[in-house]
Amino acid sequence: MSVDRQLHDEAQRCAQRAEEAFSAGQQAEAFGYFIEAASFEEQAAASMAVAPDNEPMRSGLYRDAASFARKGNDLSYAERLCACGLAGFPPPEVRNALLQFLDDITRDRFWAEQASNMRGAALSMRLYGNGIRFGSAPIKVVMKRVDSLTGLFARTTQRIAKRPYADLRKKDPQARPFMTEMAVDTPGSFGVTLKLSRLAGEQISFFQPDPQDVLNDVVTNIECIASGDFETLQKNIPDESYLVNFIAAVKELAPDGKIVKTVGLSTKTKQVTFSAGQSEIKRAARAAVPALGPAPRQYPEKLTGYLDIVDRKNGTLALTSDEGKVYKAEVKSGLEEVARKYFGSLVEVEYTKKRRTIILSDISALEDTE
Repeated sequence: MSVDRQLHDEAQRCAQRAEEAFSAGQQAEAFGYFIEAASFEEQAAASMAVAPDNEPMRSGLYRDAASFARKGNDLSYAERLCACGLAGFPPPEVRNALLQFLDDITRDRFWAEQASNMRGAALSMRLYGNGIRFGSAPIKVVMKRVDSLTGLFARTTQRIAKRPYADLRKKDPQARPFMTEMAVDTPGSFGVTLKLSRLAGEQISFFQPDPQDVLNDVVTNIECIASGDFETLQKNIPDESYLVNFIAAVKELAPDGKIVKTVGLSTKTKQVTFSAGQSEIKRAARAAVPALGPAPRQYPEKLTGYLDIVDRKNGTLALTSDEGKVYKAEVKSGLEEVARKYFGSLVEVEYTKKRRTIILSDISALEDTE
């Protein structure tokens, strides 16, 4: 066995130990093992001369070393390893991977700096994708996701305060005790920071949650969806209406796969990045969460049409199909905010029937809302 192969195998063993440490909640030990893995992989790569004949192994080893260093939270080390890999003759796929790592490392460092500079309860959102440019993005793309986040803040505040799920439009100051402010971040992709602050002169209720707890709860549960951990999500949000509402809002927040490829969120203590698209989240959530699907022995049907409100007091909607047929409709508890976004818009809905009324269980825009 060649020397570089022995070093590579040792790197893989260290990486396995790192993953086991992470699973056991031993973050510091995991970081240490990942840096060891990066070091062994770097030595393996350095033992090979810079020559086309040594590709793609040499640059591939540096790519793996950079990945381990990033996982070990040593971003400067990861950058140097990427540079070493690019300095040789990497094939296009490895070169692209190394360049992507450099972009990711730049983003990680920026987030870390932003988190250390945050004051008060603040959450930073960053969008990446083909339709996003330095410091600019289509306004509908941004506002759709800002609306989803502010809705999540309100519902999470309500849930943490142990209040029953209720219509947020009712004039109840305790349901929305915080004011949300928006500030634009330094250009780099497109980012905004949303800040929660208590309303001036508002009397603080003993049952009101701390605004930072609200933000951390939102990011923690979004991370559950991003990682596919719906079991933990259901433990965190046991109330069915809150759960349905949360998943629906995150689906609206998620990348569309066209303009937005990645969404990143960070608070002072938590970060999450997710690339799962809206349809992917919908499929995964429906498979894991019974409340999102139809009742037993019922099968969802699909219908395309324009959504309108008929009776605001009773929450009755109308869906006018392409053929001009009008359906009396109601929405599943938890989907009210999503439905309101699409009044007057062309949508595709999934529904089940209850006598002459259709119960909407999923709503997706068909018009170019981005």
